[in-house]
Amino acid sequence: MARVSPGTNGGVFRVRFPGTNCLAFANLAAGPRPNPWSTNGFQFEAATAAGTLAPQNTVTNRAGYNGLQVASVLRVTPPEGSGAVTLQVFNPDEPVLVEAVGPLGSVLSRQTYAASPTAPQAVSVRGYRGSLQFLRVTVAAKPALVTSACADGVSSFTKFKDDLFKIDGRDLYLIPTDRKSTRLNSSHRT
Repeated sequence: MARVSPGTNGGVFRVRFPGTNCLAFANLAAGPRPNPWSTNGFQFEAATAAGTLAPQNTVTNRAGYNGLQVASVLRVTPPEGSGAVTLQVFNPDEPVLVEAVGPLGSVLSRQTYAASPTAPQAVSVRGYRGSLQFLRVTVAAKPALVTSACADGVSSFTKFKDDLFKIDGRDLYLIPTDRKSTRLNSSHRT
C-alpha cells in the first residue's frame, strides 16, 4: 500500500524487499567518471576489447536514456553479499552479452540479449549457492548503456534504510527508481 496526497505527483517507485540496493543513472549528469568508479555500493570498470582498463567511465544520453556507456566491456561489481543482480541494458544496434561470474572466477551464467530498439531490457542473474563476484557486459562494436543496477541480498541494507519508504505492516519498502516504473498518482482511501 502506498499513500499519495490527492492532486500531487506520487513519483516513481518500485516495490523491493529489504536488502535491495538500486542505482539509476536517469538523474546523473552526463560526463566522465573515474575508472574504476565506485558509487552506491557498486563498482564499475570499463575495459577495452583487449582487456586493458579504459581511461574513464562515461555517463551519456542515448535515444532519451541516461546510462553508463559500455564501449567494449563493463565489469559491474555489486555490493558484497549480493545474491542476485538486475541490470537495465539498452542497445538499439546489436546484441549484448552478459556473464555472471562467481567468487572463484567461474562463469555462472552467460546470456546474449538481442538489440532492443525502443527501451532498456531487464537482465537478471542469480548466484548459485552464494554471491556473485561481478557481471561482465560485452558489446562487439556499437556502444550500449547500463541505465540502472539493482542488487538483492545486500548485507548493508541498514546503510540505505533511511532513503526508503516502509510499507506499513509489511517487510517491504518502496525505493525511488527509474522513470519506466509504475507511477503512483492516486490516493488510497479507506
